Amino acid sequence: MFLVGLIEGMEIKQVIMLSISLAVAAIPEGLPAVITITLSLGVSVLAKKKAIVRKISSVETLGCTEIICSDKTGTITQNKMKIMEVYCDDKLFKSEDKIDNELFINMLALNNDVSENDGFYIGDPTEVAIYEYCIEQGLDIQEVRNTYKRIDEVPFDSIRKMMSTINQKDDNIQMITKGSFDSIIDKCTHIIVDGKLKKITNDKKRELKNIEVEESNKAYRVLAYAYRNLDLTFKQKRYRKRFNFYWYGWND
Repeated sequence: MFLVGLIEGMEIKQVIMLSISLAVAAIPEGLPAVITITLSLGVSVLAKKKAIVRKISSVETLGCTEIICSDKTGTITQNKMKIMEVYCDDKLFKSEDKIDNELFINMLALNNDVSENDGFYIGDPTEVAIYEYCIEQGLDIQEVRNTYKRIDEVPFDSIRKMMSTINQKDDNIQMITKGSFDSIIDKCTHIIVDGKLKKITNDKKRELKNIEVEESNKAYRVLAYAYRNLDLTFKQKRYRKRFNFYWYGWND
């Protein structure tokens, strides 16, 4: 239009004003069409990557997004857990390694509430992973549970951060506890290494703490196990209610 105006003999000032007016008037008219076409092309690209958007304007919003917060468990992941590493007898074992420690493997099976039904495991995903690990280690879990009968338990709670069971074999009564590392280590006085009972020192606790931190930095959920043999008198064995009161009081 600027050139046409000059050819028609219009004044320069009039031609400039006319050209600017047409440019300003044309841009808003074409802008919605340009945006729609651009967003449609973006949706086509997303559709090829199996991402369908109901509202085209959402594409623009997504393009401005910098941080996405999502519920990981069951959304990004399958909510299935697996034992990756085990620290026992001052050694770090991979999940596929065979552990020659009957006491430890039995503790995993006894302090566990998972049950089987038609080939399916019923229970917390963490405990299911521990249950499967015991099977992979070749343990007959049902036989161990029949041998070491559970006579009482203290369920896990957010205050104690521990779960405890009391199991009995003949006249031997044993308390088995699992929970967070900090909660367990504070109550331990000894550690078993290669079948030998040793007094746990502050240096050893720091060493174990460093291992726990390393495992946590791998995004692993870390659990610690401990046990204690309970010596009960005949009177305490006879009066089970008193035994329960004694146990819960001691645990608190």
